[in-house]
Amino acid sequence: MKNLNQKLISLIREYGEDRTVALKSCIDLDCFMALSPLRENLLEWYEFQEDGELLQVGADYGALTGLFRKRVKAVTVWDESEEQRNIVRERFPDTSEGAPVSCVGGSLKELLQEGKRYDYVVCAGGFKEPEDQWAEILRDLTKPGGTVTAAVCNRFGLKYLAGGKRDEVSLTRSRLSALFPGCTFYYPMPDYRVPSVIYSDRCLPSKGELAGIHTLYDFPEYPSIDVGAEFEAACEDGQFANFADSFLIVWKKGE
Repeated sequence: MKNLNQKLISLIREYGEDRTVALKSCIDLDCFMALSPLRENLLEWYEFQEDGELLQVGADYGALTGLFRKRVKAVTVWDESEEQRNIVRERFPDTSEGAPVSCVGGSLKELLQEGKRYDYVVCAGGFKEPEDQWAEILRDLTKPGGTVTAAVCNRFGLKYLAGGKRDEVSLTRSRLSALFPGCTFYYPMPDYRVPSVIYSDRCLPSKGELAGIHTLYDFPEYPSIDVGAEFEAACEDGQFANFADSFLIVWKKGE
């Protein structure tokens, strides 16, 4: 991990935000996941309010930070790792265009104790255990009328049943529903990191759409199941929502 951090800082210093050139110079999966513009597909479609303040929970090498600073007036990036925060600072210095980005460490509870509240709290792949306490903190950090947006691996996602590596915390649809009652579900495919299409309960995939969806960079070389065929069966039986690889939820806090 330390070598990756150093490599990314070197690429950022050499190429700035020219991610296309940076990625051509470093053909590496970890660098791709950190720098690829495809990462922004997860929330590029979402309509943020320009005067909103956003808390990004988990730096993730700044993969989504650039999108956020184009859409809201202020971005706070929280991460326990000083190295992760340093990468965000390198990518988005105060002199660059866009909303100001501040990086904070410590614990999320400290932000609560300081009275910090945000219009948007975004946690993409940074869920921690115990899950119920983590979700409670995310909800409490949200202003009345604000939203929590979270992206997680589905514990029963077919990619992972085929042998793919899950995140540290993966959740089922029912568990997410319990943690964020009344949330709206979306289904990024192939997964939340590099989605090419995002489904919702109002627009689910039909037969044939997912037959070749798993041309993923990190898909297992020798999957234990035929994922395309299993997705076809799940769609036909109305079970896609339970076996999608990732979940993206949006939960709104009452006024």
